[in-house]
Amino acid sequence: MGTIFRLTESNFDREVLASEIPVLVEFWASWCPPCKMMEPTLANLADEYNGRFRVAKINADQNPRAAKHYTILGIPTLIVFNAGQDKGRRVGAQSRDQLLALLEETHVLTSLPDETSSPSPESEADEIKPDEEELILEHLRALGYVD
Repeated sequence: MGTIFRLTESNFDREVLASEIPVLVEFWASWCPPCKMMEPTLANLADEYNGRFRVAKINADQNPRAAKHYTILGIPTLIVFNAGQDKGRRVGAQSRDQLLALLEETHVLTSLPDETSSPSPESEADEIKPDEEELILEHLRALGYVD
């Protein structure tokens, strides 16, 4: 079973930069609703791709030096590290398809497991599907951000 690793400034180099496999790192904060919405997606990716890459999270408020070092200007920020280097990043809540596209762009994944359900290169991988949009709105309503 895949695990989301909890990072701190003291273990970041060992768990991310020295990792033998790529690592998808989320810079997050406890007060950030989009960060909370990302949890199930990240957990599913950690389970589904266990062994191909790792998923980790670091609290930007509790680890400000790391946030400053990686120029975190908005959260959530998701960064793909491979061979100790920042290979690509996205800011803001991302759908599963958007994260998979980032992992493909950074050459962590060369192909999706089910080619029939993945977007073609010509399609809009960044487009939010209607069911995802409703789920996001539902979460935002529950948190009191929209009516």
